[in-house]
Amino acid sequence: MNFDKSQRPDWSGASDFWNFLQGSGVKGEVETISIRKQRSVLIGLSAAIWRTKIAARVFGGYAKSLKKTGTVLSWSLNPIQSAKRWPLLLSLALLALAPFRSLTAETKASSAFTYIHDEVPERPWSIHIVKIDRSASDFQLDTVLAESSSFGLGPLPDQIQHIPADFGRPIAAINGDFYDREWPYEGDPKGLQIIQGELISAPGPWSCFWMDEKSEPHLGIVNSELAVTWPNGKTTPVGLNERRGNSAAVVYSRAVGSSTHTSRGREIILEPAPGSREFPLKPEGQYTLRVREIRERGDAPVSAQTLVLSLGPSLARSVPKVGPGDIIHFSSATSPSLKGSQTALGGGPALIHEGKPHGETYERRHPRSAIGWNKDYFYFLVVDGRQPSLSIGMTTAEIANYMKKLGCDEALNLDGGGSATLWVLGQVVNSPCEGRERSVANSLVLLQKRKAETNGPAANSFAHH
Repeated sequence: MNFDKSQRPDWSGASDFWNFLQGSGVKGEVETISIRKQRSVLIGLSAAIWRTKIAARVFGGYAKSLKKTGTVLSWSLNPIQSAKRWPLLLSLALLALAPFRSLTAETKASSAFTYIHDEVPERPWSIHIVKIDRSASDFQLDTVLAESSSFGLGPLPDQIQHIPADFGRPIAAINGDFYDREWPYEGDPKGLQIIQGELISAPGPWSCFWMDEKSEPHLGIVNSELAVTWPNGKTTPVGLNERRGNSAAVVYSRAVGSSTHTSRGREIILEPAPGSREFPLKPEGQYTLRVREIRERGDAPVSAQTLVLSLGPSLARSVPKVGPGDIIHFSSATSPSLKGSQTALGGGPALIHEGKPHGETYERRHPRSAIGWNKDYFYFLVVDGRQPSLSIGMTTAEIANYMKKLGCDEALNLDGGGSATLWVLGQVVNSPCEGRERSVANSLVLLQKRKAETNGPAANSFAHH
């Protein structure tokens, strides 16, 4: 929607999938894998059937469906292109059949994450859920941008490709915030975003999700108190990495790209003063900056070593004059404080807060995306929509009530409609309403940390709660 405001594993062959299962240590379950057009995935080291039909697609593309027929489980296989794939197929069959102790409607997850596909035919609804154990010390949540380190638009699978190897191994991902779709700020999130502790986008007047320095999740409205203080002590509030008006001030960091993309106004290029705090920008940071250069025509260059304070033409006439070498102070404060936060993402509205569902009852049904949690689990949820034979979508009240039934105490609506996308272990598992994945601005990703990191959990890992 429009608002102003590592590499993943290569799943092209079965051997890659098998090696991943053997060596990654990922533990996951599939409670239901019944997905339209047999687009589902076999996830983790065990599978448990929830409903009466189940379809499995192995990432190499040779096993097509596994169906429950009474008490008999049978494989329907594509032609085998190479004899060397038979050991894989046999192994996958054994993995799939081994845990079928019970075929009840509820299967308790005993591993770090579980993928669930719930079908409600009387609506109809097709609902996709990733359930994540918060006690898993080797998993963490991070946000990413479409262009890795700067704004842009890209399908969710492409965003996964951009995740640096040192972030960890991507396990599951969901589309993120609403965003600007107009040039030259395509992909500017409408609300808050923090990536690995770097403040990318300032909060707006909408609810957002963030994890504090103790890795506790929060839901609420965060107020921006970002401001610059001039040499004479006067203060001017500023935005961050967003479209700038004629009477506004905006600070631009490397997240906006190689330049500010403005056309008029005064732009002050700033660098850290000697001995002061370096970049990247952190939430709740206090920065002492020295004026390097002043430009009067806009579109000043931005780098990892500089910020640009851009003043609209109307505002530029009323703020104090500065020159090269002068000192300007910049504060990235917010209320409540986000100090120490490693991960944050905007969205809205809040669906559940303090255990009470929210949501408008007069809304039309659409595809929806959401994140929710309680003291034990996180949930990524996507409900398909605008496809009458598959799923009609939900109102915010309906998705709030559904997430409450899942056990969520807090839940946040994310960008929906054609943006609603859920990715699990190499594949989009839902059915996007436009027939393909829409290009979106950012996403929230479940990552498995590298083994070297598990001895000392990262600040946004789950083991702290």
